[in-house]
Amino acid sequence: MATKLDHRVPATVTTTDATVTTCGSYTLADETIVLARAYVVGRTTGGVAANYIRTAGAQREGGAGAALVGAVDVTGWFHTGEDAGAALWDCTLDVNTNDIRVRVTGAAATTIAWRALLEILVLTP
Repeated sequence: MATKLDHRVPATVTTTDATVTTCGSYTLADETIVLARAYVVGRTTGGVAANYIRTAGAQREGGAGAALVGAVDVTGWFHTGEDAGAALWDCTLDVNTNDIRVRVTGAAATTIAWRALLEILVLTP
């Protein structure tokens, strides 16, 4: 029988430059596939704002690290909304070692508060 343990992972981070920064992650167990959807909002104290929804699949097999299954979807039913001042900001999902991560990119000399909610659908056959 398959095991499933679905998760919701909230996270926050602040960026002050254009460095790609992790804002939440989920560690995959071995022999597991997940579908991850990230809901992300970012805002400066001056009111410049953006929001994103990203979806990606990932799996771990045979003790190896996590790998994406297909590409990160940025064209779903709603994928982004941003003020003109947030045009350089970005959000994506990626994998690193055994984790699927929400990654945000701010802008140079700009303090941005980010909040992410990572929803994980898990299947371990």
